[in-house]
Amino acid sequence: GPASQRSRPVLPARWCSAVLAGVLLGIAVLAAVTGRNGSASRAEVPQFDQRGMDRVVLELLSDVRGRVERQQADAESWGQYGMCLLQHDRPREALLCFRQARQLDPQNPRWPWFSAMILEQTDLAAAVAELQLAFDLAPDAVHVRLKLAATKLALGDWATTEQLLRPLAKDSAAAAASLLEQARAARLRNAPGD
Repeated sequence: GPASQRSRPVLPARWCSAVLAGVLLGIAVLAAVTGRNGSASRAEVPQFDQRGMDRVVLELLSDVRGRVERQQADAESWGQYGMCLLQHDRPREALLCFRQARQLDPQNPRWPWFSAMILEQTDLAAAVAELQLAFDLAPDAVHVRLKLAATKLALGDWATTEQLLRPLAKDSAAAAASLLEQARAARLRNAPGD
């Protein structure tokens, strides 16, 4: 009866309100995170300008684009679409595809590499950022090291260029390209004797 009701603790109203507010906040954060992750896999698939395109190329691009629409969470599909777009002179749209592929597959150095190949035509600093990312993911890839060194040199950073080229063996397949970039770097730092 009344004695058992007195022994049960009564929770203060403030405490109940705080718990309810915490639960609601947790639900809101979870919804925001889930919504953000879901929207990454539903990125807009770039359209492409069809003017002047051969019918066979148009069919190929339409087919690859359709594959991306069906498999929005597949980085390979985005990358293949990007490569097709790049091959057929649609670099702006290709760049969007490579960025989406990187978002879905952030450990794959191919996506920043391809982005850098596009960006080096218009924005060397942005290309260096992409090449640095590719290099960080694949430090043993000689072609990435050489391209990063050459692009850094184009921006006047001869010290980093020489640092990047130093580990390449003199008898490697990349030796000629490495020596050429080292000579350019020496010229930039006004050391013709090197």
